[in-house]
Amino acid sequence: MKKRRFINRFLPKVWKNYGDTGRIDELNELLKNAVDEQDKTATDYFVLGNMFFGGYPELSVHFMKKAEQLLPDNPAIHFERAIQEHARDNCVDAVKYYDRFFESDFGATHATARARGAECYLKTGRYSDAIDSWIAADHGDNHISIEKAIFSMYEGEPYFSLRLKLLNKIIKGNETDLFPELISMDLNWRRDWWNIDVNEKHLVSDMTLASKMLSDDEYQKLVVMTHLEKLDKSKEDMLQLLDESNLWNESSSLPKSDVLMYHLIFYLSKQGIVKTDELLSRFESELRERVFNENEHSKNLDILAFIYSETDEDKLREIDRLGWKKYHLPNYALSLLLAEKDEAKFEALLNEMAQDFPYEPQIALLRLSRNKDKNKETELMANMVIGEYKNVQNRFNSYQLKDYMYSLAKQIKHRVYTDNLNRD
Repeated sequence: MKKRRFINRFLPKVWKNYGDTGRIDELNELLKNAVDEQDKTATDYFVLGNMFFGGYPELSVHFMKKAEQLLPDNPAIHFERAIQEHARDNCVDAVKYYDRFFESDFGATHATARARGAECYLKTGRYSDAIDSWIAADHGDNHISIEKAIFSMYEGEPYFSLRLKLLNKIIKGNETDLFPELISMDLNWRRDWWNIDVNEKHLVSDMTLASKMLSDDEYQKLVVMTHLEKLDKSKEDMLQLLDESNLWNESSSLPKSDVLMYHLIFYLSKQGIVKTDELLSRFESELRERVFNENEHSKNLDILAFIYSETDEDKLREIDRLGWKKYHLPNYALSLLLAEKDEAKFEALLNEMAQDFPYEPQIALLRLSRNKDKNKETELMANMVIGEYKNVQNRFNSYQLKDYMYSLAKQIKHRVYTDNLNRD
């Protein structure tokens, strides 16, 4: 019990002392072992499962399963297990937990769980149950909390967790080439589902660390990157800084960091300092070498695609196909599709892409609008609704999702759609 009180009282301070000094792995061990294994209760496992959910999903599942073994009929655990399996895109198992959770008094009217659960019901073909769950979510009164909950399913790893992992690699592994990624995160810190701004506290801390670990030249490039993002210098002053740091002048080469390069190219283009044809003539060869020799998606691919989008349609198609096939990126597939003018080739591409991205909003909508098989209409409409879940983060609201849900209810002739899915 004393150890549990220690965790609750001192965790924020411990997190800073360990995490900000690159010792996140040590902190994880401290948390896992704060209560001896033989003394751990279902509550201990439940808390650990929640704590590790964002940054270490497999570890989170491990602890929550331990809690489930000790309290197999606990609704709160059913809810967490549903979310865990949902986050792993394992809706077949997730709906089993959603079903059990919704049978409880706690879960029956749990708005965010109901809204989330509706997506998994759609993915498993339980369309009527999906509509029932959506109705129970009461979108009219709970749309903001629903939007936050949906966003959290698709936001990826939280920034605080990513930052601590980067610090661990930089400090313990001496991977100083990751500093641009770290500083870029500080400059574009996601505070919640619709607010992104500079995290000055982290920025000051991480720049101080960079000043101690990097050479003067490399540190100065980070300083310039902060000005590129903040736009706190005049164009003339910025060009002087870029020249002095050898980031942009007649003899400058591409920065090794794709993140730093992205900030640089974005600024130069937006400010009208450089045209894409100049970028093409100076950097095409090196960018292509980087892109075709990488094993992971990076900003190099995005920059090359940007340059080709204004200079070379054939090479853009080549890069779009690479982004689609090698990195499974739906935006690159869509770019390739929407550039296709031949109707037969367009249809063939659309059907092929739908195999990879059945729930991508535009692909789902295109397939539904072009469908001529009435037997497929309900499934294609459901795919469109599913796609809109992820699209909530782009629209910053869920009203299109609500309208799509209404359309699906009408399509399947849901028994209460006219009374319960009123548009508000």
